[in-house]
Amino acid sequence: MTTTAVLTPIETVKTFLSNTTNPDVIRTVVAPDATYISLNYDDPELQRIMPWCGTKKGAEVFIDNFAMVWECWEALEFKPREIFGSGEDVAVFGSFTYKSKALAQTVTTPFSILAKVKDGMIYFFQFMEDTFATAGSFRIGSAGKYQSFPKNPPFEVTRPKVTTMQAFVLEGNGPETLRLHSLAIPQPADGEVLIRTKAISLNPVDIATMKIEAVRNGLYGAANGEDVIVGWDVAGDVVVAGASVKGLKAGDRVFGCIKFPGQGKAYAEYATAPADQLAIIPEGVSYESAAAASMAAITPYGALVGKGKVSKKDKVLIHGAAGGVGHFAVQIAKSFGAYVIGTASGANLDFVKSIGADQVIDYRKEKFEDVVKDADLVLDSIDAANLLRSLDTVKKGGRVVSLKAQFEGDLDQKAKAKGVTGIRFGVYSNGADQQKIADLLASGKIRPVVFKAFTFAELPQAVAAMATVGYGKIVVTLG
Repeated sequence: MTTTAVLTPIETVKTFLSNTTNPDVIRTVVAPDATYISLNYDDPELQRIMPWCGTKKGAEVFIDNFAMVWECWEALEFKPREIFGSGEDVAVFGSFTYKSKALAQTVTTPFSILAKVKDGMIYFFQFMEDTFATAGSFRIGSAGKYQSFPKNPPFEVTRPKVTTMQAFVLEGNGPETLRLHSLAIPQPADGEVLIRTKAISLNPVDIATMKIEAVRNGLYGAANGEDVIVGWDVAGDVVVAGASVKGLKAGDRVFGCIKFPGQGKAYAEYATAPADQLAIIPEGVSYESAAAASMAAITPYGALVGKGKVSKKDKVLIHGAAGGVGHFAVQIAKSFGAYVIGTASGANLDFVKSIGADQVIDYRKEKFEDVVKDADLVLDSIDAANLLRSLDTVKKGGRVVSLKAQFEGDLDQKAKAKGVTGIRFGVYSNGADQQKIADLLASGKIRPVVFKAFTFAELPQAVAAMATVGYGKIVVTLG
């Protein structure tokens, strides 16, 4: 008497993938009550376009779903590239190229599979792909008309118009008063675009706006009775372009520091922004990285390049080199060929070196003015006391750019006595500089470092985490 060896989980999945048109084989490797999930969407409109989507149960569902797939598509290539197994779990990664039979439109997309197998039978199977791309192979033109099955006529897919959004409103004084509200989606004014937000970046000025009434009234411009929605850094997709907008259109991936100073209102699912304050997100750059490279990147760009006139001949001292602004400042100065010295705590010295600093100083162990005596350019983002000491590090004819303290009184007198140019720089929304940052991102000359990412629901926790951030940026992601 002979017994048939039970297939391993990986062998079982391979057998299934090689026989998706053979019902008899499918029934031998799929459990009768198996769960099938395609794209993880139970969406009625999506299921009109691709009826196999959603969560279903039973081996016959596997057979029926793949029968529909092959009725709608011709498989030009289905290529699993990697397959991994651990116990009952099997993961498959690959790509496929299909051509829709109704419209002869070709699509190539990556895919992933998570399967669970016991005793040679698949009892859970989830298939994920680029839904936008695959559904697009059935789309006729740019309107909402589709044809999936060659034997069926085209049909319209319409979506109910979304009119409300979730936004965090500051109800009082301090971050602890942030509350989630449902509000009307704003409409873009002339020259603006509406952005569906995908990522938000947090900055110290956000905290100051929440805590200090004078900042809310001045920098933000709060009005009595008006919802205060903090934040200025966004990355997302253009939903609609307002009148007179040129260079941006619906679907463009954009990022920027918007309406600063003023009411950026970034802590929301949608935001409006002047088109000339935004840049296109370069290919290969994530929404999270783009959001991080907004205010914290254009600040040192404006300070070092616009005001400081940094060049490859310069020795540049950057304070707080591990922080949001500082880590961009190091990379921007290096992109111009400068010799860069960064101050940081001992725990962050290796990080500052890793982003390109030629020399690092642990400000807790050494006085930076004892180490550096011949800097050409200093970027100081600390305070007046630190700025006064920074003047001792610069040679005659050098430049010191301050992001906080004004050059007045003792600071002004000392700068003039040393023959040093003291410059106070305040950042503002600047589309030209944002485009320069986009160029540096595209070239790989700057790399945003995200210390930690939070979901939109966790935004209050993200604000609290600003007090303990070690290096780089904190971002909030939206689905």
